[in-house]
Amino acid sequence: MDTKKRALKKKINHTARGVLFYNVILVGVTLLFAVGYGVYVALNPSCAGDSGTMQKILERSLGNYAGVLSIAGVAAGLLYLGIRHRKNGYLKESFVRKKGMTPAVFGQMACVFMSLQVLFIVGAALAEIILNQFGYSLQASVDSAASASTDWSMFLYVGLVGPIAEELVYRGIVMQSLMSYGKGFAVGISALLFGVMHGNFPQGLFAVAAGVVFGYIASEYSIRWSIALHILNNVIFSEALGKLAKLLPETAASVVEYGTLIGFAVLTCVIFCRKRDKIASWWRENRPEKSMWFSALTAVWMILFFIMEFFIALNGIKPVA
Repeated sequence: MDTKKRALKKKINHTARGVLFYNVILVGVTLLFAVGYGVYVALNPSCAGDSGTMQKILERSLGNYAGVLSIAGVAAGLLYLGIRHRKNGYLKESFVRKKGMTPAVFGQMACVFMSLQVLFIVGAALAEIILNQFGYSLQASVDSAASASTDWSMFLYVGLVGPIAEELVYRGIVMQSLMSYGKGFAVGISALLFGVMHGNFPQGLFAVAAGVVFGYIASEYSIRWSIALHILNNVIFSEALGKLAKLLPETAASVVEYGTLIGFAVLTCVIFCRKRDKIASWWRENRPEKSMWFSALTAVWMILFFIMEFFIALNGIKPVA
């Protein structure tokens, strides 16, 4: 292995290790709370009605405090990454303005982003058909990915804290740390880690594609704009439209949902046709060597991260009732 490949593998291992520990911290905060809550219940006679197996206690904790725990986990994870990368200036660099954003460009990016929902729907449907042949279902993963917030703390996390944190981690630290290897490589790897991080097969497919859009915006304009689009998606398209759909009759909700997606998909096709030369030029200028992908995907900590999230995603596959 030559010096260049060794340096790349070392960088990928360092980056993937940080992301893995960040996600472990997110889960660890919830588990620590559940254990502490379980001990409290066991030692407090007045809480006898709350007792049960650790699994039930964990489920109760997630149900009652999911938003608060998610915010606490993100805060702890960002503190870890902030200390780890306090001297390299990745976050500061990601906020530097590159090109000037215009309403037209942002609108086009939002349109392309929303059309990616089709990947989630089609991918989930095909996977469900295949798994059903073996007596399994992916519906639990689909429901988890599509569920709206149930209280103010979860809305705050989904609509604001989560998007900001994810952009700071994946488009700020991760992508910026790999920018010396080229924009195409940095955007691609950050998008891949972002997708795998979700621990959800159908949602992960959508998140990888979404990560490419976010990465392009952050690398060409500023992370400010990828944060804005991420918040817009979570608040308007996921939360607001999701709650609106519940207020409508089932048929009307389906018409609104699928009609909106078809509209975005058609507009995206038009945008790609009109911008195809610019897109092709950007890729030719920023396309990394194929050997770089192999070095990245065979890095030890990258593989460990993939394995961890793969087993988490398996929890979303259940036997058909």
